[in-house]
Amino acid sequence: MVYNFILFERVLRWNLQDIAKVAENPDKLLDLMILNMQEDLIEFRQVVDQATASQKKKQQQYNQYKSQADKWFSRVQLALHKGEENLAKEALQRYKQYQEQADEIKFTLDKETIHVDNFQNHLITFEKQISELKIKQNSLKYHKNSESIEKNDQENYHDVRAGSALIDVGNK
Repeated sequence: MVYNFILFERVLRWNLQDIAKVAENPDKLLDLMILNMQEDLIEFRQVVDQATASQKKKQQQYNQYKSQADKWFSRVQLALHKGEENLAKEALQRYKQYQEQADEIKFTLDKETIHVDNFQNHLITFEKQISELKIKQNSLKYHKNSESIEKNDQENYHDVRAGSALIDVGNK
């Protein structure tokens, strides 16, 4: 099975050209990073889904060959029990064929299972990174808004005090 490792690598890095364009504006930079990560996340999920589907298909193939091998093994035992050595030999040949195919598929299936598990773990980690970045983004926006409100309040306070001073001067 061929996995899209290029996509996996892209998920782990940023588009440096876009970052350079918006480096002067941290809000835009953060927005761009999150947008790129979300786009990569969609593609990465598709890769994980494809890998999982392939794994399930291999599991079904393994189950079919293993089932056939088990049936032929039962026939070997039945033929031996009845004393039919020729039938037992033929059944044993078939059993070996199906068992070898099942073993080959099982070997591939075990490798795919490891890859799928790794992909799923990386996907979870990547989703967490995006979530953490969104939390940081919201926190930065909150602090920026708080600072802006505080600055406006201070300006209004100074304007009010200046106006009060003018009124006091005018009353004297």
